[in-house]
Amino acid sequence: MKPGFKPAYGYISSRDPLHSNGTLPEPNSGFKNYVWERDGYRILFVHHFGTGGAGRICRQFHTLQVVIASKSTGEIMADLNLQADFGPATDNNTDGPLTATCPPGVPTPSQVTDTTGERKLKVYPDLNGYEPWRSDGSGLIIGLNTAGLTFDTVNPITACKSNTCSSATDLMRIGQNTGEMRLFAFAPGLGVNASQAAATGEFYTDIYGKKLLSASDPGAVRQYLKPGFSFSTSNPANAECFTRDAFFMFYEGCGDAPQAFMNIENGLTDKN
Repeated sequence: MKPGFKPAYGYISSRDPLHSNGTLPEPNSGFKNYVWERDGYRILFVHHFGTGGAGRICRQFHTLQVVIASKSTGEIMADLNLQADFGPATDNNTDGPLTATCPPGVPTPSQVTDTTGERKLKVYPDLNGYEPWRSDGSGLIIGLNTAGLTFDTVNPITACKSNTCSSATDLMRIGQNTGEMRLFAFAPGLGVNASQAAATGEFYTDIYGKKLLSASDPGAVRQYLKPGFSFSTSNPANAECFTRDAFFMFYEGCGDAPQAFMNIENGLTDKN
């Protein structure tokens, strides 16, 4: 990206009633960046993924920004923003939905259907595995193929005390975890294709990237997709993309991810 480019922290959240009315807000500490390169392009994912709070139990849709820029010129080829579908919250050991009580009007994990998204949370006493969140990109009109894009926190800060998990009092701290060790993975075909979008150039949609709107419509979200642009990529089977550098957090490899300490000067806390 060109110098001065700023990730759109809070842009989608500000247009989401669940955030703006305080029902299930997306606090700033939950935004995470993933920067990597492929085939002459630099790619940025901005994802809201906090592991220290209870909001992740009932909130199915979370901020996702996908930016693709020319590595040589910095030209933005795509800047796509949406509340992405990450499905129901499930038990990482049983794969069954958590038994949660959610705010009025918000479906419980067991009520979330017709999605391939899923957020696997650790549940005591079996605190094994990571905390992977898999997206479902079906129905998008913005030219984006998420290809099951999955963000995976190796050391989530909290776990559910039991399968009945709804609020902060139902969570327990996992040792000294700070949630800074993060990976991502995807199936073949991750990318964007302008020919498959409902519009190109600058256009506006609803917060889910599934309906065209006018710029003046309430809650309208700006999208940008350069006309004619197409980008698609794949990884080896079962590969996860990782970083080794705690200072720059550049995702330099995709394969069998090594583990490394990423909490610089112990600066991260339980709000991460």
